[in-house]
This record gives sequence, C-alpha cells and structure tokens, in this order.
Amino acid sequence: MNIRIFITFFLLNSVIFAQDYSGQWEGHFSYLNIKGIAQGNNTIYAASENAIFEHNISTQENTHTTTINGLTGELISYYFYSTTYETSVIGYQNGLVEIVTPDDVITIVDIYNKPNIAPNVKRINHVYEYNGVVFLSSDFGISTYNLENLEFDDSYFIGNAGEQIPVRQTTVKDGYIYAATTQGIKRALLTNTNIIDYSLWEVLPSPTTDWKKIVKFNSFIYAIDTNNTLYEYNGASFSNLTSFSNVLDHRVSENTMLITTANTCYAYNTSLNATTIPFLTEYGSTFTVATLVENLLYIGTQNDGIYSFNLSDGTQTNQIKPNGLIENNVFSINAGNNEAWAVYGNYSLYFDPSPLKSQGFSHLKNNDWDNTPFSEVLGARNLVDVSVNPFNNNQVFINSFFDGVLELNDNIPTTLHGISNVPINILGPYTTTPSHIRIGKSIFDKNGKLWFTNSKVSSPLKSYNPQDNTWESFDFLSVITNPAAENGFEEIVIDQNNTKWVGSIKNGLIAMNNNSGAVQLKKLTFESGNLPSNEIRGLAIDHDENIWIGTIQGLRVLYNTAGFFNTANPQAESIIILDDGIPKELMFGQFITDIEVDGANNKWIATFDSGVFYLSSNGQETIYHFTKDNSPLPSNGITDMAIDHSTGKVFFATEKGMVSFNANATESAKNLDNVYAFPNPVKPEHMRNPSFRLKIRGLVDGSNLKITDISGNLVYETTVQGGTSFDWDMTSFGKHKVASGVYVIMVTTKDNEESTVEKVMVIR
Repeated sequence: MNIRIFITFFLLNSVIFAQDYSGQWEGHFSYLNIKGIAQGNNTIYAASENAIFEHNISTQENTHTTTINGLTGELISYYFYSTTYETSVIGYQNGLVEIVTPDDVITIVDIYNKPNIAPNVKRINHVYEYNGVVFLSSDFGISTYNLENLEFDDSYFIGNAGEQIPVRQTTVKDGYIYAATTQGIKRALLTNTNIIDYSLWEVLPSPTTDWKKIVKFNSFIYAIDTNNTLYEYNGASFSNLTSFSNVLDHRVSENTMLITTANTCYAYNTSLNATTIPFLTEYGSTFTVATLVENLLYIGTQNDGIYSFNLSDGTQTNQIKPNGLIENNVFSINAGNNEAWAVYGNYSLYFDPSPLKSQGFSHLKNNDWDNTPFSEVLGARNLVDVSVNPFNNNQVFINSFFDGVLELNDNIPTTLHGISNVPINILGPYTTTPSHIRIGKSIFDKNGKLWFTNSKVSSPLKSYNPQDNTWESFDFLSVITNPAAENGFEEIVIDQNNTKWVGSIKNGLIAMNNNSGAVQLKKLTFESGNLPSNEIRGLAIDHDENIWIGTIQGLRVLYNTAGFFNTANPQAESIIILDDGIPKELMFGQFITDIEVDGANNKWIATFDSGVFYLSSNGQETIYHFTKDNSPLPSNGITDMAIDHSTGKVFFATEKGMVSFNANATESAKNLDNVYAFPNPVKPEHMRNPSFRLKIRGLVDGSNLKITDISGNLVYETTVQGGTSFDWDMTSFGKHKVASGVYVIMVTTKDNEESTVEKVMVIR
C-alpha cells in the first residue's frame, strides 16, 4: 500500500501518492458518460465523469480505476493514455492532474495549488505527449510533466504580453510546438532552453484569432476555430476546408484524422476523404469523443458508453457498457439482503421538484447493477425513495416526487399508484394541479403496511396495505395549522410501539400513533423541544428505542420515546463530548443529511459538506470520520446512506457516485447454531493477497472469539462488537501471517451459556 504524502503548494513538485482502498471499500460509479478515450495494447482506455476503465478487445473484459484505487473523484476534463509508458494522464476541471501507472496513482497538485492562477482557469483542456513529456493545455497557458521522471516541469504563460491566456490544444511538428489559443495559433521551438519566455512564441498569420483544436496530420497542421471551421496550414498560409456543427474532439488515430461532434463522427484518410458515422437515436445518447483501432471506430457517448463501428461500411459492431450505475448523481439508496437500489430523482433543499428528472433506477444483485431506463417506469418522474416489502422481497415500491408511487414485482414496474387509480382525497392535490403528487420517504411497519410522507397537502402522512390494496390518510391539523403550506416532509421512522415519527422542514419532529384507533399527534420543535433547528433531514431509531434527530444545525437525541405523548414538555438532548478536555456539543452546527444505526448500535451520521461520522453507540467516541481526503468518498456531500444488515456494508450516495464500506456490523444472531468460516481451506493465493480476510459468520453480539493452532497455542482473541461477522486478517495478533496448518475457532457467548468450535485449514 502506498503512503499518502502531502507536500504543500510552495514546493516545486507537489505530489500525492494515493492509497489503494480495495478490500474494505467498493466503488459504485457510472461509466456511461464518456469524457475521454484512447487505445493501445489491444485495449480501449476510457474516462467517464470521475473514473477510468480499460476494455480488453479480445476478452471483452472491463477493469476500473476509481476512488477506491486512489483517484480523487473530481470531474475529469481530459483523458490521455501513453502507450510508451503504459500510463494514464487524467486532467481535471479544477486543475488537478493524476498519473496512473501500472503500480501507482500519483496526484499532481502543482497547478491546483498555484496561488497566482485563478481557480476558474485551471481546467485541463488537452494533453499531448512528445518525447516523454506531456503538454497540459489549460485556460491559463501550458504546463509540462515528465513521464520518464514522473516530475512536474514548468508552466508557460504565452499571452502577447506574457499574460495568462486560454490554450485549448497543442501539437508538435518539425521541432515546433503549436498551440491553439484565444490569441491565434502560436508556436515556439522546443529546443529553445528559454521557451518559457513568451516573446519567443510567434503568432502565425491566420484568418481568425480564436482557435480551439489543432493536430498534425499528413505532414500539415489542421486547426479548427471557434466557428467550427477546419483549416489546413501548409507552413505558409491557411486554407479553409469545411465547417461543422460544434466540434467536441479533434485527434489523429492510426493515421486517420477524427473529428467528433455530438451528431456525427468524421474519419479522414490521408487523401482527406471522410467516412462519416451519423448519430442515430438507437445509440441512446449523443457522441463525445472517438478513437480508431484496426478499422474499428470506437465512439464515446454522453450517456450510453462506447459504440464501435466498422469503418468500411459504417455498421455498428459492439457496445461497451461497464457494469455500474445509470449516473453518478445518486439521490437515494436502499440496501438489504445483499442487494441495493439506487434512484436519481430530484428536489431542492426546500422541496421544489424542478427541474424534473426523467430517469430510471438501478438494482444491485449478485454484484451486478441492473439498470432499468425511464422508458420502463410507467412515466414516473423524480424517483426519490425505495422501500422493499420485508414480507415479500420481490415487491418493491419506489416513490416519485411528482407522479405517485411506482410498484415493482420481480424487478418489473407493474403499477403507478397515482391520480388515475388512487382516490384524490388520499394523495391530495397540489394547489390546483392534481397531477403534482409529491411523495417523499417511506417505510414498512411490522404488519407489512407501507407508510410514506406526502408534501404540500393537508394530510401529509399516508399508508398503503399491499395485502388488501387499501389506503389511509392522516392529517396533522392539530399540530400544524396549515400543512399544505409546509415545504416538505423528509424522513419517517417507526418505533416498536408503532409510533410514526416524521421529520418536517418547518415544524420539527412530529409523532403519530393510532394503535387505539384514535389518532395521537404531538410535535417536538426548536421553540419548545430543544431542537437546534426545525429543519430535520435525518432520523433514526437505535436499539434502545432512542430517536437520533439530524437537523441543518446539528444533532439531538430523544431518549424517552415511550413516554413522549404523556410528557408535558418533552425535550431532546444534545450529546456533550470532551475535546482536549473542553466540553463541546457533538455535531454542533453541522448540516446532517442522514443517520443510520448499524448492528452494533453504532451511529453513522452523514453531512452536507463534511463527509461521514461513525460514532459509538452513545456518541461519545468517533470511530471514523471519512472525508474525500482520507477515504474513497468522491465527495464530502452525502445525499443518502443505507446499511445492508445482512452483510454489514454501508452505502454512501453522493452527487459524484456511490461507495460502500464493509463495517462488518451486521445484525446479531440469536444463537451460535450457524457459525461458520470461509473460505475453507484457505489456499496459497488467498494468503498472497495482502487484503485477504477469513470471514467468520453467524456470531452473537458480545461473544468471545479465540483462534488457536492445532496444539492449542493462542494466535488471536477478540470480543465481537455487534453483528454476526468478524474478519480475521490471518495474522497472529496483528504481527505475522500464520503458518500452514489447522486452526481452531472457539466462540463463546458473553453469558457463557453457548459455545461452538469450528476448524479451518490454512495452506501457505
């Protein structure tokens, strides 16, 4: 594992060697929006929004490099692959540059940290390699990086007066580097040791001054200006050849000049005869970039991966769609039973559903994502929440924050519960437009009834019983005078007493219980209940029936939930921790977006801009604080979380993709009847993998676990903290890998009433 080294901006070479987090972390990204493409070694190399992948042309296999492997997760603006050095060069919109070698991911922060360059002009526009050096075109000039030495060299400011100007693309011909800029096409001799001097860059006389593309092809320079006109430069003058619609990419591949627009890809041979591949609606989305491999033209698209075409006759031959999400901007997730669901809807912080998103959903099963497009979801827009029926896992409900509730059976959308088939007094109108049905979060109760929130209506709490197809509606008029004016209702959770707890945006926490037939309603607010804010974004009930309340201004816990309705003035409490001996309020001022409780009763708290906190059961200890700087999180803004209690995996959704962390805190077993270890035997290839762990499952919370060799010598001992699983790193008390032999796993419950023994064979 590489050590992450932080070198401050004032050093000449600021480089970060990124860690590889494969093992405990998994990445779930989209690879459909192709930002860059390259070829070499019988492989197609491509970049999506914030990840890269390789496609082996012979085997059709795909491999990915993501934040799990050390990428930053920022938005990619240009991608280049050097076949000479077998190295990827990734340019980002914020000026970061990453070098992905066969062994390392190296993040170059020199441009990103340059104090004399404005942040909005650091974007990497293009990468060109010549003699082991890559020229990085940006909106301020040109920077160079040496692939041989893996060192950042210098930056050139080549404006007419030495100022910073946008450079869109570069190429090299006859010892000169040519640059397409906003001040014309400029060139300088590469052999000039003082090339950094702007006065050595001559401006070629040309018909225009604003250029965006330039390549060397067929012994000439070909350039495209901002009017999308292609010119040929013969060393003395420019000739106008033709014009296009907006040109997105211009490059030379296998002695062919490729020009890509959103609707057409043009492939010019050395005689300047063009083969054109027009965009067809069946390709799913418009073109972005292209490359050529042995007469096969590979064209990246905006939302549908890569298509290959036979250049001889233009026929489409293959599609490359690496398994992943539909898009990276995940709004909400659900996880359980070793599966996960992701939806991509939208509403603002104050529950405005516009602009409407017409997007499908994704379902993770058997480690593969199955994506259902919008064309198959019965017209349901803004899908924002998923609930799986605990009594029938093949029945799933996905809420639309505009069109109602979408029902799935066996992963197929079958019914949209909306205006046409649900009584209007159940879902209610939004002002005078009854088609606007704003369904938010939902949850099943212990009787199999689905409860969900409904914003902008007088009765914001609804229920649906899938067993008999009956609906109920509950108003909040005794605690909210005008629910229809309420911006929205976020989370809903249900406790063991079947009390429904609803987080609102203007009226704090609202509790409803109808066990006796009569409806009880009560609320807890900023004004009277010690909430830090009435805007609640996260709710969770822990194993002790305490409610953890996340607001836009911090955290509170309601401890006496059973007596809430009978307490005259119930109060939520803050958690006070000691920070260097000084009492402080836990999560003070933090915008909390979600709270989840795992099998160990520990708390996961997601924030709007500070990453994720993993707290002990009482909140007094911060076990982890994950951010994009110390973990594979692609963003510090967490939109949603979900825990798969069957595996202990925690999923984190962001606007830049999703990752999961194996915390091993699964729901605790009731007894030791199902304890087992796998794989068994442990083979040599397992032991050679530094991230390998022996998985021990079926444990009871608080159990004592001992591992001995066959002679009874103790090699490991621990207490199981929550859940049913423990992963052993195959070392003797964390020091050295154990030798070959038979190892005995002894498990005893904390009350010593049960015990079990398992054996595992280790082969080195």
